Amino acid sequence: MFRNILYPFDGTAKCMLAITQIMELAKRLGAQIRVLYVNERAPYDKLLFEELWTRLTEGLRDCYGVPVPVFALVEGNASEEILRYAKSNGVDLIAMPATDWNPFRRLFHRSTTSFVVRNETCPVWIVAEGDSELMRTPRIVCAVGEGRGSRTIVQNAESLARRLQAQLTLAYAVPELNEGVLARMSQHPPFLSTVMARRYLHGLALSIDSQADCRAEVGTESEVYLRVAKETRSNLLILDRSLHAGVSNLSRVLRKMRCGTLFTDFTRKPLENISYTDIESPKQLTFSS
Repeated sequence: MFRNILYPFDGTAKCMLAITQIMELAKRLGAQIRVLYVNERAPYDKLLFEELWTRLTEGLRDCYGVPVPVFALVEGNASEEILRYAKSNGVDLIAMPATDWNPFRRLFHRSTTSFVVRNETCPVWIVAEGDSELMRTPRIVCAVGEGRGSRTIVQNAESLARRLQAQLTLAYAVPELNEGVLARMSQHPPFLSTVMARRYLHGLALSIDSQADCRAEVGTESEVYLRVAKETRSNLLILDRSLHAGVSNLSRVLRKMRCGTLFTDFTRKPLENISYTDIESPKQLTFSS
C-alpha cells in the first residue's frame, strides 16, 4: 500500500485546500508525507518561501494523528524536480491538486500536473478542487477495460477501497459503433452491449470476492467516467495507465472532475498484500512556537 506520499506545495489556494484531505489520506494509510517546494525563481526569494512556509504550517496545525511530514526545498523546473525527487526518495504516491491555468498560459506552457501524470511511473492522486476532506465512507469508481490486466487493476482497487473503508464501483465505457471502433475491433474487440460489459464486470468482481457495484454505459471513456463518478457522488476515480493512457481530453477530465483522480500502474506495480487492521501513527503532528 502507499507508505511514502509526496506532496508538491507551491502556496496556491488549491494547495492550501488540499492539505486536509492529503493529511487524512496519510492518516488512514499510515503513510509518511514528504512536502516538496520547488523554487523556480532566480535568485532564491527567502521572504516568499518564509511566507509560504507560514501558510503551510498554519494549514497543518490542526491535523493530528499523522506522522510528522518531511520538508524539502529544491530549485529548478517544478515538473522535472517533482519527478526527480520522487524517484530519488522512494515515493510510491504523488498527491497534488490540478494546475490552475488560464487559457492564455495554456497556449504556451504545459500543465505541471499533466506532465507529472504522463511521465511519472508511480501512482499520482489528483486532489479535486473544493474537496477539502475525505468522507467517513468514501466512494471510489475504478475504470475497467477488457485488457488482460483488468483483474489485477480491480484487485488493487478493491484493496485500496478496503483500506479506506470505501464503497467501490466498477465502470466500463461501451463504445458507440463508428468506423474507428470497427477498425480496432480485430485487435482489441470491446464489449458492444451494456449487458455483456456488466456481466464481464460482475465476473471480475466475483473472482476476487468483491461486492463492488458494476456500471456499464454507452459513450466515450471520458464521458462515461465523468457521468458515473457524478451519479455515484464518488470521491475518487481510478484510471490505470496501461488501459487508459489514451483517454481523450485528459486535461478536460481533470478540469471537469468533481472528485479526485488516481492515475496508477497497477498492472506493472501491484499493491502489496495488506492487512486491514488499524495502523497506529508513530507520532502526533506538532509545531513549536
